Amino acid sequence: MGLSVTDPIERAIDRTKLVLFQPFRAGKWFTLGFCAFLAHLGNMGGFNSLQNFGKRQEFGESLKSVADPVHTWVLAHLALAIVGGILALLVGLLLAWLKARGQFMLLSGVARDRGEVAAPWREFASAANRLFGFNLVLGITALLGIALLAGLGIAIALPDIRAEEFGRRALLGLLTGLPLLLIFLLALGVISVLLHDFVLPIMYLRRQGVLEAWGTVRREVLSGRTGTLVLYFLMKIVLGIAIGILVLMGTCLTCCCAALPYIGSVILLPVFVFHRSYSLCFLEQLGDGWSFFGEPATAPEARGPFPGEA
Repeated sequence: MGLSVTDPIERAIDRTKLVLFQPFRAGKWFTLGFCAFLAHLGNMGGFNSLQNFGKRQEFGESLKSVADPVHTWVLAHLALAIVGGILALLVGLLLAWLKARGQFMLLSGVARDRGEVAAPWREFASAANRLFGFNLVLGITALLGIALLAGLGIAIALPDIRAEEFGRRALLGLLTGLPLLLIFLLALGVISVLLHDFVLPIMYLRRQGVLEAWGTVRREVLSGRTGTLVLYFLMKIVLGIAIGILVLMGTCLTCCCAALPYIGSVILLPVFVFHRSYSLCFLEQLGDGWSFFGEPATAPEARGPFPGEA
């Protein structure tokens, strides 16, 4: 079956109108905004300054002037630095866990056209925990992969680094490590998109675990559709640029209020609902058994518990 990457855009816009404006209810809007806030924890940072772009020497000197006192302080307060690092790690894990919960809560709200927190929080607790575990393993794998590839480039260039010159070994290290690193990061990006757009909805719809949902994606979504997948990712890039422009405009028009935690999620909620709806509308083209918005398909009693639940 041929899948369109443009038809779901109109359907996603219609779904956004239905969920948020037909009719408009402030309580539902703020509740879904809270779900969107949880679902995008860690994704809504500010904009990086480009004022010193190209001034490498000045930037390096500035960085050194900051790094040296920090290094001295860390050595003088090693125990406190370790405790602070552990606390930061625990906070990061907590945010990642809440994000997994929020992703299912937002998906449930968009699919069922409801503004709820407590019910989806309980219903998808097991699925969110499984998603959190997978994300944790994926994150550790990403860090190890980046460290390995960066270490490979440094190891090749080490003689030139010790000699403080940019010679053949440094060039070889750069030409070896950088392409491999870019390929690795691209693979991580593809996995991230597939996880959010396909795996998570399948977990929601069919009550499958993470690995089982990946198998479903491979067999029923990706198999024989390489061209469609490429077009889908290109469309995601186009939509991402458009969404980025809208977010920037919203931030400017609201005097940066859209950059504030939760408040920004409420203000930009139509963007988040559309973004979540697009992949669901894309998957619905697969036919019977892929309805996310029909009540029989989304009702908990119609699907039973997740694997391992009582």
